[in-house]
Amino acid sequence: LAVKGLTICFEPPPTFARDEVTERLHLYRSTSRKELLGYVKKNLDCLMDPKKGGIMCLLYSMVLTKGFDFLQSEMQDHHQTPLLTTDGKLSVCLINLILTGYAAPSLHRAGEGKVERNDVGFLAWNKDEDVNKNLKIGSRLKSPSLPIWVTCVNDQWGVLFNPSLDILKSHRAQNKFHLYYYSDNETDVKKETILMINTENAEKEQGAADDNDLEDPLGKAVQIKWER
Repeated sequence: LAVKGLTICFEPPPTFARDEVTERLHLYRSTSRKELLGYVKKNLDCLMDPKKGGIMCLLYSMVLTKGFDFLQSEMQDHHQTPLLTTDGKLSVCLINLILTGYAAPSLHRAGEGKVERNDVGFLAWNKDEDVNKNLKIGSRLKSPSLPIWVTCVNDQWGVLFNPSLDILKSHRAQNKFHLYYYSDNETDVKKETILMINTENAEKEQGAADDNDLEDPLGKAVQIKWER
């Protein structure tokens, strides 16, 4: 676990661009899940605070835990592609690493080799058709074991979820249900959005959506879950 400390851990060379996080990283090595959770709880405030570099610490933690050799192997022919671009966009490899623990270069084949379904899913849609071509999402991310989906709609990140596990217990329960949506919209007002999902007429609604250019982008991302 990488956490920003108060002191500088090394003397940065003149060519090093200080970011007030990298040069202050303190590493906690654990040998068990229980030990790791203890470190996380102890440093949770730091990890959850964007002003303290929480996101960067999470990224460092994942990469260092995976190891550079394993990371390059999993990225295959994309091993020289940056995980994070200079304008803050996540690569497919990084998305998969965060969601599945495996840095595969394809969302369609994410989580291959795992017997069980992924805990958290992923849904995405972009108005740029060239971007959409790289967003072919596989069944392991469409149908997670928990009713939680990370979303990326026109480069805006969010989360869809239902607090009840009952909707996953039967197909009938999935015919009509609610999903709550929160996004990373940078405003002081945090609004809760509730979506009513009705899959009983999914094919009819999909056909109607094709003729409606004004369809809500989030709705298009949600429809991917029930695509055939």
